[in-house]
Amino acid sequence: METDRSMKTRFCYFGYGSLVNGQTRPATSSASAGILRGWKRQWRIAGQTPRGKICTLTAVPDATSSIRGVLVEEELKELADLDKREWRYNRHDFQTSDFSPDGADFNAARHQSAYIYSAKEDQYRWGDEDHPILQSYVDCVLKGFHDLWGELGVRHFVEETEGWHVPMLSDRHNPVYPRAAKLTAQESDFFDTALREIGARWL
Repeated sequence: METDRSMKTRFCYFGYGSLVNGQTRPATSSASAGILRGWKRQWRIAGQTPRGKICTLTAVPDATSSIRGVLVEEELKELADLDKREWRYNRHDFQTSDFSPDGADFNAARHQSAYIYSAKEDQYRWGDEDHPILQSYVDCVLKGFHDLWGELGVRHFVEETEGWHVPMLSDRHNPVYPRAAKLTAQESDFFDTALREIGARWL
């Protein structure tokens, strides 16, 4: 009975970008790190936003791919705010049996299905010089991956994400992204090195 009541008041979703960084989520949320099968991550959502013309991350179905991220559980009352945050995306269901947690901290019996956000059709296109990736957004994402998995997590993200031909706007010291992360000098240097090795370029 306790599980049934909990499922009615909480919901679950997979975060694969900025939502991996716990500082961007409500304090009442809980997250389990792991790998989701059947999805691919891309820099392939571009268009006009309140922060200008930018490119951000999306995930698309791909039976041959897997992506690392977090399965997050939040109070149901937070769903409307999450939908507002992800207004450029459609919300899809997936089976939590496709998620392999790193540890034993996720109780699959509580949620047989969860949500994942994928770009709306009118937003689904590669970025370009007129729609760059925000470096402040990349920093936030990589900080989340680094906090959870260290250097291997950062390298997983840059190697398993498609679209590094899209240039980055160098806004680290004057961030456009509203959830910009604070980095140590060591983190900044390591992130930039990993990005250069994958062929990323800056405007």
